[in-house]
Amino acid sequence: MICAEIIREFMQFYKMNLSLQVFEPEMSIANGFPKSRNEMERELGFGPALSGDTSKPLLLTLLE
Repeated sequence: MICAEIIREFMQFYKMNLSLQVFEPEMSIANGFPKSRNEMERELGFGPALSGDTSKPLLLTLLE
């Protein structure tokens, strides 16, 4: 589910609202209760150096 949450955060970051309307039901993830970015960072084991940078989506941070 963390993969789906990361993709959802990416779509939200780039305001891909129409894609989100399809993605959330297809992945069976609740659209009203997404994980926060901080929760995802904690689950992924981000240290202080990677955590908190909201200038780019989490997926991009992971790829870098």
